[in-house]
Amino acid sequence: MHVWSTDGLPESAHFEFWRDVICEAFAALDPKAAVRSRAFPSSVALDSFGDVNVARIRSCAQSVRRGADQIRVDPQDRLFVNLQLAGVGRVVQEGRAVFVPAGSFTIVDTARPYRLEFEDAFEVLSLRLPRKRLLPFMARPDEVLARPVDGQKGMGRVAVSFMQLLLDQPDDLGSDQRAEIATHLCDLIASATRQATPKKHIGRERVRHDFVESAIEVLRASLADPDLNVDSLTRRFGVSTRYVQQAFADAGLTVAAHIRTLRLERCAHDLANRHDSSSIQAIAVRWGFSDVPHFTRVFGQHFGCAPSSFRRHSRNSEYRS
Repeated sequence: MHVWSTDGLPESAHFEFWRDVICEAFAALDPKAAVRSRAFPSSVALDSFGDVNVARIRSCAQSVRRGADQIRVDPQDRLFVNLQLAGVGRVVQEGRAVFVPAGSFTIVDTARPYRLEFEDAFEVLSLRLPRKRLLPFMARPDEVLARPVDGQKGMGRVAVSFMQLLLDQPDDLGSDQRAEIATHLCDLIASATRQATPKKHIGRERVRHDFVESAIEVLRASLADPDLNVDSLTRRFGVSTRYVQQAFADAGLTVAAHIRTLRLERCAHDLANRHDSSSIQAIAVRWGFSDVPHFTRVFGQHFGCAPSSFRRHSRNSEYRS
């Protein structure tokens, strides 16, 4: 476990130290203190479970912004799952602004601008995990962002209880045990998040909703096929092209856009993997992008930087999974 703390530092150095810490431990961020004061007592305790980083954060009233400039400098392919342990937070992303009481959690996407606000001292358990751990399992991925999950009922309570157990795990756990914990953790968060996402599916709408979820699983398993498209789903499920397109449209998606997003996420994962020595072209082709200039262009539009910059930044960060 790695611990950063303002304890022992001159009060005048507190905030600058805090700014450096959150950028080093999490992502490029722009914090602003809510009150002009020399003292800014704060701490971060960071641990890891497989490809999930777990941090306990204690700090003062502030706002934290991740905008286009920070995303361009430090592109990431991850989500933050933030469990409010004490105090009240406010999360803004994807046009939603929600308050998060203690005991609830929200999800933000590091590839998109967001803002966190805390009016008083607070404590948060922050989990950083690859986007592939959650978003591909959601029929409407955008709906899970900045959407509070109540930790007092249903699967939310189970997920929050499991998250809190991470605060007291022994240091002698092996890497395989930690990876197994991460898998169970992400499964619980995914289940709780799906339960909390607004649903208005009845009758035929419910059937289409279930179809889209099944179709997405088929797409995820076939991303290496460069010919993957709507026709692939019509053949797989024995339905019409119109049915597939309408079902995805009802979920706020298009088949082509979803295939592209899933492929980009797989490419980003491999580019960030320091053990993968494949060329950028090989990785693009591996996941169905036969036109490399097109891949470079859409990757830049999605992540805010070129594949080469993404690979360099991802592999140079000491605390990346």
